[in-house]
Amino acid sequence: MLYSRKIITIGFFAFVCACATNPATGGLEFVFISESQEISIGRQSDTEIRQQMGVYKNITIQSYVEEIGYSLAAVSHRPALD
Repeated sequence: MLYSRKIITIGFFAFVCACATNPATGGLEFVFISESQEISIGRQSDTEIRQQMGVYKNITIQSYVEEIGYSLAAVSHRPALD
């Protein structure tokens, strides 16, 4: 019985420690990956997408899309991310 309580207590604290506040909703969510892992996955995906799809080389369109992207990022729930 005492062993079961210890297991339940450890499991509870592990669950609570793995929870994080979602900045968009303010609610608690179970987090499976860290922010640094998320960034790493994004960078890897960027490289793969560029290799598969290529990059559209029109400076006017590129500037327009970048401007929209930076505007959206500035008002997002995580504006400090690259």
